[in-house]
Amino acid sequence: MTDRPPIFFVHIMKTGGTTVQKMIRYRLPEMRVFPNNIEDPNRLVAHVNIPYLRGIPAERVQRTRVFAGHFPYIATKMLGCEVQTMTLLRDPVERVISHLKHHHRQEGGFTHWSRELREISNPTLQQLYNDQLLKPMFFLNHQMRIFSINEQDECGSFLQKTPVDESRLEAACRNIEQVDCVGLLDDLEDFRLEINQHFQLHTRPVKRSNEATNKVEVPQSLRDQIAEDNRLDIEFYKFAAALHRKRRGAAEPQSSSASA
Repeated sequence: MTDRPPIFFVHIMKTGGTTVQKMIRYRLPEMRVFPNNIEDPNRLVAHVNIPYLRGIPAERVQRTRVFAGHFPYIATKMLGCEVQTMTLLRDPVERVISHLKHHHRQEGGFTHWSRELREISNPTLQQLYNDQLLKPMFFLNHQMRIFSINEQDECGSFLQKTPVDESRLEAACRNIEQVDCVGLLDDLEDFRLEINQHFQLHTRPVKRSNEATNKVEVPQSLRDQIAEDNRLDIEFYKFAAALHRKRRGAAEPQSSSASA
């Protein structure tokens, strides 16, 4: 048990978060992590369902060192206690392409929810991107949406549709400023060292997890369409990247004495 507030990792899909979880969990007992394989038999529910998160007993909240699931940022306010926060972001176009390739491998996920996709034996990336079920959940301004969902939206999970507009972008930027550690996938080792120092964790470098190995070609027209559709997410990422650089620059004079 520790007097330090628990860590809440806002794990956005296809940003490298599984790798980060391996970094921070390898020395933690299973019962000190949420979700875990002992207390949470329904993996999907435990990773995304906000009422399930809010319903865990106070005793479990108190003994948990790290919360990590695919929850919107607002969930960090729902545990009834102070938390330390961290998140990892990725170039929006590359994130969407990575997610498309994940579905293209047909190794699980939510592809089977779509009636149209079930009727296609080997959908192209463009067909996956155009799917009206998957697109609003995963491919449209996703990172910004995770940080703009609010309590008034009454979301059961991030899978629920929520508005996306300029006011939501402003809210997302305000929220990302409140996060203790903001990392970028392009600078993953820097993020690892930052969470070591900020949270007094002992992490280790690990091999990237869940990297797409299928070498399917991504048409330039699809890249251009993703960029156009994700204009707000690109603005959000630029804001977060500038915040990351500013914080890193401010920390550099003392970084030589920081313990890993």
